[in-house]
Amino acid sequence: MNKSSAEPLWRPYPESFDPVAANEIRLAVTLPDQHHVVMGASGKAEREVYADRLAEYSIPLYKRKGGGGTVLLGPETIIITVHAHAVHPFHNLAYFSAVNRALITVFRTWRKLDYGERGISDIAVGPKKILGSSIYRRRDLLLYQASLLVHLNIDLVEKTLRHPPKEPDYRAGRDHRDFMTCLADLGIPRPKAQLADDLREQLPPLLQQEIGNVNGNP
Repeated sequence: MNKSSAEPLWRPYPESFDPVAANEIRLAVTLPDQHHVVMGASGKAEREVYADRLAEYSIPLYKRKGGGGTVLLGPETIIITVHAHAVHPFHNLAYFSAVNRALITVFRTWRKLDYGERGISDIAVGPKKILGSSIYRRRDLLLYQASLLVHLNIDLVEKTLRHPPKEPDYRAGRDHRDFMTCLADLGIPRPKAQLADDLREQLPPLLQQEIGNVNGNP
């Protein structure tokens, strides 16, 4: 399922490892137009996905540099990628929370709901996940990647993704259908392009403040 090494390298989101200057934030908000499955760095296809179904549906399988679980990305999702300068090598949980706080601030402009950080780095509304994220570090580079569920193609999720071998405590063994939700089902029916524009406009100063606060703390 992986792309052949002879083919041009393509990723469903920017995964550059160029150095980032002090106080620099690079934000990309990507709108996938096709389905693809992405595993975390330590993911094993035989444990994470139904490979025969991926082949049947012509859905490619990728692996990202960061950790975290396996996700189905596609037209139902918005991908948020942040490249930032990070001075603390062992404070990844603090950086997760910093970016997630900035995101939740934007989400609340769409609708005031019970958003919260759950597990290691998910954003959920009540007990249901709407965003999953991962972090990769290289020296002072912080690469944060997240997928936000605008709509939910739960049938395709169930057909392609196995129950994860590792799960956050708050999932409590729930299947995909009982664990996930999306903005549309939460009463946020705005077009995906408008949501993406809001993120591009509102996130940079919020990220600058939140990540700067973490960088400024010993």
